[in-house]
Amino acid sequence: MREFATRADQARFELVAGTPDFIEAVRSGLADRPRLTRLLPSFPNPVLASAVIRFETATPGRVRLALFDLAGRRVRTLVDEDRPAGLHELAWQGGDDRGQDLPAGVYSLRLVAPDRTDVRKLVKIR
Repeated sequence: MREFATRADQARFELVAGTPDFIEAVRSGLADRPRLTRLLPSFPNPVLASAVIRFETATPGRVRLALFDLAGRRVRTLVDEDRPAGLHELAWQGGDDRGQDLPAGVYSLRLVAPDRTDVRKLVKIR
């Protein structure tokens, strides 16, 4: 009769390929962090009623995310707080800071973080 090895009897191994810096990052858990602070594409875009806005931060710190009209006026502050490094997601319901629905048009999302500023276009339709 043939016996099978139990899980405790099995050898565990890990194969990690890459530069020494990459291997150290994987072992310390840093490889899961974004390497670049950036705004990701919002969806849907164009926006009818609401949109999901996502961004990544490579370093922790103060993050400001705001929506501006074509004249450069800030119409909505979405984030203004300390955030950890990583992926962040929020829903925008199509309104300004007073809760009023914004008209159809082209808007700019501007992300300001400790290590980078990024801008993306957002189109709102009726």
